[in-house]
Parts: sequence; C-alpha cells; structure tokens
Amino acid sequence: RIASRSILSLLLQPAAYRARTITTSSSQAMSSIFGYSSVEEPSFVVAVKTDVYEVRAYGPQIRASVTLEGPMDKNMGPGFRAVAGYIFGGNTARGDGAESQKVAMTAPVTMTTSSTSKVAMTAPVTMQTSDKQTTMSFIMPSKYKSIEDLPVPKNAKVTLTTVPPVKLAVIRFSWGFNETRAKHFEHKLREAAAKDKLLLNADPDAVLRLAYNPPWCLPWCKRNEVAIPLADQ
Repeated sequence: RIASRSILSLLLQPAAYRARTITTSSSQAMSSIFGYSSVEEPSFVVAVKTDVYEVRAYGPQIRASVTLEGPMDKNMGPGFRAVAGYIFGGNTARGDGAESQKVAMTAPVTMTTSSTSKVAMTAPVTMQTSDKQTTMSFIMPSKYKSIEDLPVPKNAKVTLTTVPPVKLAVIRFSWGFNETRAKHFEHKLREAAAKDKLLLNADPDAVLRLAYNPPWCLPWCKRNEVAIPLADQ
C-alpha cells in the first residue's frame, strides 16, 4: 500500500523532477541492499569499547510504539506496519483544521518482549497475562523536542512516549534476526559483561533488539544489535 502510494505521487510530478527522484530513489535503494542508510539515527557517546560490545550513552528520545500479543517472530511484520502507518500519514496534526503529516523514517527499529501483561487496577482486582508480548518502536527524528510537537496517532494502539537518557551495553551482529539469535547474542553480551564486572539490568523485559536495515538488505551486510541497560540506572 505504501509503495503504491509513493509510485502514484511520483507519477503525478513533472517529468524532469520525476527523473531526478527515480535516480535518487534507485541509488538509495541500491545502497540499502549493501547496508548503507541515509535515515537519521539517534546520537550517542561511546563510553567503553571492547572486542565484544560497547557501552553507549544515549540522550532522551521520543518513541512511537505498538504492543502486540505474542513473540517477536510473530509480530515483526504487524508491529512494523502499525507504526509505519503512523509515520506515513496515519495521524492527525495538532491544531484546528490541520491535516495529517508525514514523519521522517529513522533507524533503528526497536523491539522488546514481555512475559506478562497487566491491566490497570479496578474493583475487583484482575490481571490479564499472556505467554509473551512484543513492543515495537520507531525513534522519532530529533527535531521533535516533545510529544506535543508530533501529530496524534489515528491508530489507538500506537502510543507516543518519552524515554529518558540511558546507558546501554550493545552487541552487534549480522545475518538473520529472530528470537533464537537475539537470545544467543543477549547471552554472549551478558557473559562478556560479567567477565568485565560490568553490571547489567537483569530484567529480560529491559532488553532491546535493534534492527537497522530493510528486508532486502544482503544478510551479511545487515546491522542488528541487542542492547541491555546498565544496572546502575
């Protein structure tokens, strides 16, 4: 649907502009096959770097997120489409008579999993649980300084949240990205950090999975990461 809309809008442009756009789009698409990206990434400072991982200090972020029932492998597609729908116009701009806005794409896409789901307190007390949940988030471009600067999601499942500054231990890998590989590199990261006496957050729900590339990127060129907050935060 997104591709069709982009092609339609392109065809409505003057021929000279269309030729330049096609050349630029083709160049960007070709570059993305080999892992290159022109989208904005959140800035960070590397505090520690080892052969296995690095510790990064990130500033505050605003994220657009959706939480779905089920594990990461099941929800990568539906989660991506839900949040992508928001940034590609599935929103209402703030202000009287304002129209929808497009929000620039950024990288990485972040994913977290959770073993339980809690419902707000009522009377009587109830708790809703599931085997696993997945939260997928897009980091908003840095030009947006507050949630009030962003358009309102039309999809009630998409939420906007502010994330405070954080220090993360990050391990990088290529090829496929699924639950099994994420768990493997999480274990490798925790093992290396323990040897260095670096204390990490022990909560499995705090682990972030970061994906930077589109599906058509060559597997050996892909940039995937698992990140865990430091324990002293």
